[in-house]
Amino acid sequence: MGEFTMEIAMKQSLVVVSVYCGFEILFGSFAGLIRHTTIRDIFNVLMTTTSALFVLMVIAFAGSSAAWRDIFTLPKSILVIHYVTINAFLFISRISVKMFYEMVAVRPVNKKNIVIYGAGAMGVIVKRVISSDTENDYNIVAFLDENKKLQRKNLNGIPVFSPEKLSESFLEKHKVKSMIFAINDIAQSRKSDIYRTAVDLGLEVLQIPIVSDWLNGSFEIRQLKKIRVQDLLSRDPIQLNMKRIADGLRDRTILVTGAAGSIGSEIVRQLTRFNVSKLVLVDNAETPMFNLENELLEHFAHAPVRTILADVTDHSRMERIFKEYHPDFIFHAAAYKHVPLMEQNPHEAVRVNVGGTTILTNLAVKYGVEKFVMVSTDKAVNPTNVMGASKRTCEQILRSRSALEGNKTQFVITRFGNVLGSNGSVVPLFEKQIEAGEYL
Repeated sequence: MGEFTMEIAMKQSLVVVSVYCGFEILFGSFAGLIRHTTIRDIFNVLMTTTSALFVLMVIAFAGSSAAWRDIFTLPKSILVIHYVTINAFLFISRISVKMFYEMVAVRPVNKKNIVIYGAGAMGVIVKRVISSDTENDYNIVAFLDENKKLQRKNLNGIPVFSPEKLSESFLEKHKVKSMIFAINDIAQSRKSDIYRTAVDLGLEVLQIPIVSDWLNGSFEIRQLKKIRVQDLLSRDPIQLNMKRIADGLRDRTILVTGAAGSIGSEIVRQLTRFNVSKLVLVDNAETPMFNLENELLEHFAHAPVRTILADVTDHSRMERIFKEYHPDFIFHAAAYKHVPLMEQNPHEAVRVNVGGTTILTNLAVKYGVEKFVMVSTDKAVNPTNVMGASKRTCEQILRSRSALEGNKTQFVITRFGNVLGSNGSVVPLFEKQIEAGEYL
């Protein structure tokens, strides 16, 4: 090796800088925001500097043994000193910037105290996202987790408690207003139990979306959503055999009564997914029918729909519809359903519910309808009100029609309880009370 000069030092520094820049680009350690530095960012920096050191040491050893030009005969001790120095500088600078932003950032006053249910990987992610966003409205006071190994320990400085700690006294002591549910892999029944317990205690319950719905693969605070009413169901959703349903409905003419109602309109929306021959929609409510028709034109323009304003208690009108369309299937959802109103107007419950069902079942038998499905109610079980009694009578009518000699129509009764989100259901009332902070 010849005499060491400033010219050689400059050329060697260019070699070192080139190698470091190459690995910076490869690992992208420069891309992260310094004030949001995470363990992953530190790891990328370490991978960059270590890989660069390895390549430079290979060049230095090769240059020494092969008597390469002086610019490749790099001093090994200097490379090691540089490696230690640059790592210390990068780590300290990143941590300093992060701490600076933590101290000077303007934080919202009156933050809402929250607990995170779940101290696993998902809970840690939620905690990190909340902590890194200095403008968020949440202050995490505790984790709740069923894993006894985590309980009575601190996770990133936040205590982990058993879910049994969740009580009115605990919430009052810590002034907790909300709970974030941070577990995705859990049975629906167990999740519903946890939700109900929290709601009963007056907590606002927020949940994170499934990982596949995260924005650009990352979770953000604005993706937190309040629980839906269906999340309180104590069962997993029922999976339907869609192929079997599609095969059964293909090229069939289907009549839906009460088509503009809550249940009837949803039946119609579902039927538009299949290759039916024609959908004949009957209802006597003009405005709801108009709205349904516009919705179908906007979102299901391909569906072969015929909307008809008609009263199911009008025998001659209904017979003309049967004569013209000869339906294969009937979904009978037309009925009066509001218990208090039917108590005040019992004659209407009998006229519409019982009378309409009588007319339709007779026509179904007469015109050889293949299947007749009636939407009934759980209130038909040991009825204690006029509406329930009228629907129970309707069920008995279907039973009698199915027993007629020579009948080829299959009569089906399906009983609904409170339908989630339906008009007039008690469930939307509960939703409003929960949102208003009124708990039953």
